[in-house]
Amino acid sequence: MLASFGPEDVKAIEELKGSSYFVEDLGSKVDVIIGTNQATLAVASRVVQEFVKERNDYLTDLQNISEILPAIGIDAQPLQPGEVELGVTMPRGLFSNTLDGLQSELKVLNRMVRSMSEAATGSVEQAVIVQISTTDPLFVLGLPMDVVVMIGGCVNWALATWKQVEEIRKVRADVRKLNLDASKAMVESLEDSMKRKVNNLIDDKVREILGDKAADAGRPQEQRNDLCQVLTILLDKVSQGMTFEIRLGPPPKPVEESTPEQEELASKFSQLQATRSKLVFPKTDGEPMSFLSNSQSQEPAGSLSPAEPVAQASKPAVAPKVKASRKRKQPTPVLTK
Repeated sequence: MLASFGPEDVKAIEELKGSSYFVEDLGSKVDVIIGTNQATLAVASRVVQEFVKERNDYLTDLQNISEILPAIGIDAQPLQPGEVELGVTMPRGLFSNTLDGLQSELKVLNRMVRSMSEAATGSVEQAVIVQISTTDPLFVLGLPMDVVVMIGGCVNWALATWKQVEEIRKVRADVRKLNLDASKAMVESLEDSMKRKVNNLIDDKVREILGDKAADAGRPQEQRNDLCQVLTILLDKVSQGMTFEIRLGPPPKPVEESTPEQEELASKFSQLQATRSKLVFPKTDGEPMSFLSNSQSQEPAGSLSPAEPVAQASKPAVAPKVKASRKRKQPTPVLTK
């Protein structure tokens, strides 16, 4: 059962005090009970039965609560087979708990979605706000599966990249604590090393996304420059605590004679299941590593290559086509606490 949970499911179960029933290794727990009561297996059997009863009582309580919530106006639309959603959580510290700050972060998120959706589908997809949750704002977005696959892959790339430079960040923090005359120069050298490494990884990822179009002029070149900026911004936001989750409905219903389109849908769904399990965001301590040269302008740390200047992606010579995402029967935004 645990293999079917995503990181966000595990977190939710922990918040509901259900870890001991679902997240922890139940097999090992039973082995420990039996191992410590080998001489009196009847005692071990009683302990296991008590645990099973506690678990069943817990499930009954959850079922009762789930039946009561709709009666007081708290309800959620379940995802249908093959449907997906993207959740984005913004910690309040990211926008200084101000409305202006939240507005700025939403603009950044929208830019990332637009850029990655065009790379995935060839047109800019409009994200549908399915749900908004409070405390740390969680925005659940309805997007085509291709776009969620693209964003999920980029977030996984950002996590892997961030982990590679996290050691540099820790060394930088240790050097600053020394407070030596040469500390400033050493910190700058470490940051330059980090930026060169990140720029190379960004270049490789952009070429992977665009494929054969990576060397083309015109709109592909604008996409290239825009994706360089967007991936840099994504790295910065992940290091500052922004998290992403993929919500999946049941797998697509199998059919006896599937069409190529159905097989492709099933393949992408499986890909999202694998991506979802990797979206684990470690906690950071100390000053986060900045991947942007100027966080206010959202400029990238570097360009695709020294010979290719970064274009202003906000003023493309050829405007991309904007297309609204397919909706699930006009979902109504839900505000939960």
